[in-house]
Amino acid sequence: MSTPTATQQPSDSAANIIFGVLAGLIGLAFLALASAATDNVLYFHSLVAAVWSVLFIGFLIKRAYDRPSA
Repeated sequence: MSTPTATQQPSDSAANIIFGVLAGLIGLAFLALASAATDNVLYFHSLVAAVWSVLFIGFLIKRAYDRPSA
């Protein structure tokens, strides 16, 4: 009787984590843009883009660690 280990992940988990990190850096760039914005429209759009980047990170990392339904 074998138990699943943490190494049993989908083959694209490393790519998902790399894309998650890139999305995080993009999100930080949008947050920096929002903090430096003097225009309210630019501020709002930068915050929305940062939130979407964070959601994208969560999706990719969750997908990276989900076990395949076999």
